[in-house]
Amino acid sequence: MNLLQLLGLLVGVSVLLPMSLIGFSSRVSGWAKAGWVMVTMLLSWLGFALFLLMTGYRQASHDDHKHSS
Repeated sequence: MNLLQLLGLLVGVSVLLPMSLIGFSSRVSGWAKAGWVMVTMLLSWLGFALFLLMTGYRQASHDDHKHSS
């Protein structure tokens, strides 16, 4: 694998990884998820950072699962 192929692979992964992380996230669903994927397609890691900040961490939903078991 030459340097150009390696660079292409790194760029491809760095662009696709944030979209994949949002696509498999349980923080949002439906059209909201589609919207966040589109924002991430345009802004890449900045869009992913916005997603994390805007959706927050749902501590309450994790607490509910602990008590229901």
